Amino acid sequence: METPSAPSDRTALPKKGKKDGLCNRSACQAPLAGKEQWFMKDHMTAGRLYYCGACARDFNSSDRRYGEEPRCQFDDETDIGDMINDRL
Repeated sequence: METPSAPSDRTALPKKGKKDGLCNRSACQAPLAGKEQWFMKDHMTAGRLYYCGACARDFNSSDRRYGEEPRCQFDDETDIGDMINDRL
C-alpha cells in the first residue's frame, strides 16, 4: 500500500497526531478528516495520538509478529468502528 508523501508546508505540523488532523507517523502525515482514524495512547500525556488506517495496520502487524499486544485501536466514535475492529 502506498503511503502519501508528507506535506512540505510546516504550518500543518500542529495538526500532526490530532483527531481529524494528520497521521502522526512522520513518514506519512496523511490527512485524517473524513477517514478511518486509529489512535495509540500517548504515555507522556495520557492522551491519544492519531494515525491513518494504513500506518495503524502496519504497527499492529509488527506488534503481532513480535508477540506483543497491538498498540493501535480504532477510534470507534465514527460510524464504522465496530466493523473495522471486527476485521482485525
